Amino acid sequence: MAGEDVIETTQKKDMLAMAMLKGTMDLHDKAEKCSYILRMIESRITRPQYRLLLADLHVIYSALEEETEQLKEDPIYGPMYCPDELNRVKNLEKDLHYFYGPNWRKAVTPTKAALKYADHIHDIGRRKPCLLLAHSFVRYLGDLSGGQVLKFKMSRCMSMPASGEGLYFYQFDKVQNAIRLKNYLMGRINNLEVEPELYNDLLQEARLAFQLNIDVFEELEPIAERINRLRNPPQNIVLFEKIWQASTVMLSFAVMYNLSNTLSAVV
Repeated sequence: MAGEDVIETTQKKDMLAMAMLKGTMDLHDKAEKCSYILRMIESRITRPQYRLLLADLHVIYSALEEETEQLKEDPIYGPMYCPDELNRVKNLEKDLHYFYGPNWRKAVTPTKAALKYADHIHDIGRRKPCLLLAHSFVRYLGDLSGGQVLKFKMSRCMSMPASGEGLYFYQFDKVQNAIRLKNYLMGRINNLEVEPELYNDLLQEARLAFQLNIDVFEELEPIAERINRLRNPPQNIVLFEKIWQASTVMLSFAVMYNLSNTLSAVV
């Protein structure tokens, strides 16, 4: 039995990064099919809709980077500790300033799902901080890969300035090659000495990280749709408004005509 445990541990620790990727593929696909994310992928998102996400990401990354700040020497999280290269909070704050102005902290309202996500990060930061590896793995590696594609799409559909303002979240100033850094981090995670129980906990936490992100996207979508309807009301409403305006004008003319006839009769 002891020999089997050693074999199992060795096999699993060599596959941890790939196991987290493969173990979350179904949730990754589900996340990409969320209506809010499709707005980004299909270049249909507007500035008022996109800035909603920034407010949520700020809450989430603030929690994550606060909790991981002390984990440089942690034997499990340590290999993922690259704050100068990865941290997103400062860039998010630049973007929020761009979209909301200097008083953005008073203007933003994070979703309940984002606040729940942040609370969970703080909770495991207190109970079992090494599990934050799964959340950093899901968030930062996604930002380094798919996030760069989204940056290009949103830059065009939202007519963002060439300077990069408003999209600093996707900009990694101290990373020369995003793919190389991603592969480097995956290699370090694969080399971790992870016992089977912790291995399984990390896989489950990675799945939970994806689900918490999906919950955020699903709460954002109806808000984004309301914004869309205000900017682009349905044609029947537009037609009704035009008919109402025309009727109001006709009624005004009728009143004026009757008033004119009454005055003429009196004279």
